[in-house]
Amino acid sequence: MKRIFAIIMILGFVSGLQAATMYNINSNTKWSTSLPSYCGSCTINIASGVTLTLNNSSMCDHCTITGGTIKITSGFSFQSTAISNTSIKATSSFTLNSSNSFSGVTAVISGSSSFTSNGSLSMSNSTFTFQNTASFTSNAQLNLDASILYFNDNSNFLSNSSTVNLSNGSKIIAGDGSKTSKAYLVFYGQLNLVDASSFVIISNVNNYYLSWNTYTSASNGVTYTTTSNNKNCGAAGQNSCSMEKYFGGASLSSTGPVPSTILASAIGDLKGSVLNNNSVKLSWTLSGATGGEYFQVERSNDAQNFIPLVTLPAGQLNGTYNYTDKSPLSGENDYRVKLTGTDGNISYSKIISEQTTGKENLKIFPNPCTNGNIQIRFSSVQSARINAFSIDGRLLYMGSLSGQSSYALSIPGAVNTHILVIQVITKERTSTFNLINN
Repeated sequence: MKRIFAIIMILGFVSGLQAATMYNINSNTKWSTSLPSYCGSCTINIASGVTLTLNNSSMCDHCTITGGTIKITSGFSFQSTAISNTSIKATSSFTLNSSNSFSGVTAVISGSSSFTSNGSLSMSNSTFTFQNTASFTSNAQLNLDASILYFNDNSNFLSNSSTVNLSNGSKIIAGDGSKTSKAYLVFYGQLNLVDASSFVIISNVNNYYLSWNTYTSASNGVTYTTTSNNKNCGAAGQNSCSMEKYFGGASLSSTGPVPSTILASAIGDLKGSVLNNNSVKLSWTLSGATGGEYFQVERSNDAQNFIPLVTLPAGQLNGTYNYTDKSPLSGENDYRVKLTGTDGNISYSKIISEQTTGKENLKIFPNPCTNGNIQIRFSSVQSARINAFSIDGRLLYMGSLSGQSSYALSIPGAVNTHILVIQVITKERTSTFNLINN
């Protein structure tokens, strides 16, 4: 009998070992072709610059996921999973069950996606941006630690009979600064501001915070209510006052709810389009400017590590601005516009993505790189000239490549240069890549 029991224990142990599987994702791939539909106790390591597309209704249970980019294009669920140092792009709904955590994660949830958390969720050093009509529903405790939730356009947040704790400068922000945004926050549970550096911000008159409950400031032990108010409502061009809704501009701070002045200037309506020559044209608006502000157009391939492309003056106090990226990356390009005001305050537009196709399918990685050591890869044998510059235009390297499809290159003089601008010149086109150099 003891022998049978021992055999059962051994089989169970071996089965457990088989269930704990490590996957190293070193090239762009889809979940349906590289991982099982149910992945239990999986460790998934995604290389820098690589995208794993979650394209089917699968589950990752008790998983650990690190690095790279996750793109969610179909219904997916995570259970008791820890995700760290990863970029997430979701255009489809996904669900979290049991306890989950995000650390060092940058996420953009767009379209009509819904992000639902049915178990306790912790976010640390993470930034989640919801745009279009995307929604976030929290059905259990949510802990934000040095993290920010942005709700742009007409997106929304619902805390459904749960507790939300904000600490270490965490923020939940409804609205992107434009008056057309109707983003809102609904709390049916308890909001706790753990310290004085954490806030809930309602940006504009069409954004609101709805709660019949008080919220608590743990730093001074005081509770505040937002239900009896007539701020930013009832007047011409504003919403009718509704007792449970607290309209912007306002903030909920450790000293109570405070109506605030709408930011002097706001970026709105960032749009992009791919032209026939494969360049990307961007346009955006600026409202309420006072003069003296300036823009930086920034680009990324993972919605996390953004590199400045150009600096432009905000010459028009109110108007539309344009910029064309003539050398976009092959594949996905993420753009945002950074606005610096005369007082030094910085604000960002929402993030948009545009897909381009490079004729030679050129890739440069990793990004970030270390000490100027990079890999250059073509889809076939290709010759090219290479120029490397610092962000201020100093030439660091000139050279040529021939006879191979993949090259390893070390840029001299790159040790003290934080941003490298790599120019690759082939017979077909000139491509420019901006890399963070550590």
